[in-house]
Amino acid sequence: MLSKDDSVTIKIMNVKGEEATKPISGFYKAGHHSIMPKLDDVPSGVYFYRITTSDTSTTGKMVLLK
Repeated sequence: MLSKDDSVTIKIMNVKGEEATKPISGFYKAGHHSIMPKLDDVPSGVYFYRITTSDTSTTGKMVLLK
């Protein structure tokens, strides 16, 4: 959830730290948002995501199963 209007960038990386998809970036209004990256060409596996705003950066782990 965004507490204020802000610029957001989302990156998805493989375990080597290489970008697995094209980064998603844009300006979003405060509130909840659902953003679905295009993962059609990405194989199943373990990935990390990084969500960055002007104030914070959050990194998490995800498993993609196809």
